[in-house]
Amino acid sequence: MTARDELNQFRSEVANFIERELPDSLRNVSTIRSAFEEDGGADRTEPSLKEARARWRNALRARGWLAPAWPVKYGGGGLSPAHQFVLIDEFINHDAPRFFDMGLGMIGPTIISHGKEEQKQRMLPPILSGEHEWCELFSEPAAGSDLAGLQCRAAKDGDEYVVNGQKIWTTLANRANWGLLMARTNPEAPRHLGISMLRVNMRAPGVTVRRIQNLTDHEFNEVFFEDVRVPANDVIGEEGRGFYYLMSLLDTERSAVSQVASIERTLESLLQLAQSPELPPLSRAARMELASRAIEVEVLRGLSQGVAELQFAGKPPAHQASVLKLYHTELAQRIAATGMKMIETHGLLFRGDRHAPLDGMIAQQYLYASTLTLQVGTSEIQRNIIATRGLGLPRG
Repeated sequence: MTARDELNQFRSEVANFIERELPDSLRNVSTIRSAFEEDGGADRTEPSLKEARARWRNALRARGWLAPAWPVKYGGGGLSPAHQFVLIDEFINHDAPRFFDMGLGMIGPTIISHGKEEQKQRMLPPILSGEHEWCELFSEPAAGSDLAGLQCRAAKDGDEYVVNGQKIWTTLANRANWGLLMARTNPEAPRHLGISMLRVNMRAPGVTVRRIQNLTDHEFNEVFFEDVRVPANDVIGEEGRGFYYLMSLLDTERSAVSQVASIERTLESLLQLAQSPELPPLSRAARMELASRAIEVEVLRGLSQGVAELQFAGKPPAHQASVLKLYHTELAQRIAATGMKMIETHGLLFRGDRHAPLDGMIAQQYLYASTLTLQVGTSEIQRNIIATRGLGLPRG
């Protein structure tokens, strides 16, 4: 059997699985939802969907497809990048919701790569079951792009650490029960060497979460720590190695295979809209612009697959992940801008307005996409990484 035959067989397997296991109440729930929303747009707060979501999650978990890139021994699928692309393609083709959260996508892989075996056995199963929801506690008011300058302190006190400080831009902190915290455990060490990575109970005494509303009417948070106690066995890996673990995590976050699926879904929505009677016929220039976006999405797919292959081979995709992040986020902005040009004044209409094309998805994405080049390291930071790590240029 050739590699192509194997992938085609796997594609049929995934399609049959979705047809058999996906609850009817979850079919087509994400047809016109934002590609940037978690869970494919499924409304996690609607009671009628909770049982169906739980059944679907359990079915995916049983096959290892809830965390397809995780090793099989930890409950994942152990899938190659090529198989992951096929899996996501079929999810899109069948409009099947996927589960996106910090634990599955970023924190679980970090624990697998750098945690002690005892930590893997203790922390990974609740991520897969959905019992534990995580947030990332990295950025601070004065340490965003320069995370080595963070000031949040974790002082050793017997078999515990006492945490004091502040974090900001923290997505999901308002509902997460665990957080992955970057804190300075040795203020005397060089900047990069005095930082550790800790698991923090977000319900512990001394943790305060304050919500901040963003442009798209969603929320992120600022988090305050006042004498918060963390057990020493919740320091991930080795003390003082947190900054290097973080760089690995950010490479994973910058190079997620699911990014391609999100962009492809958005483009497909625009192509369908262009052929609908909701809009007047597009001009030749508008059609050419859509064609350019389609070509750029294919470039993104190639970049993403290259980075995924490096990760699957156990090679760190340092500057390649930055190339992918830079291209992906700027392409997302271009696609959103193309969509706004297509719908013209309808871009002022948001979700819930009966006249809003695609239920306001385009306008929402246009606002959200403007933040993407700031998240997980700004575009300027990515260009610096590409220049120094990739091209070997001196720091200016």
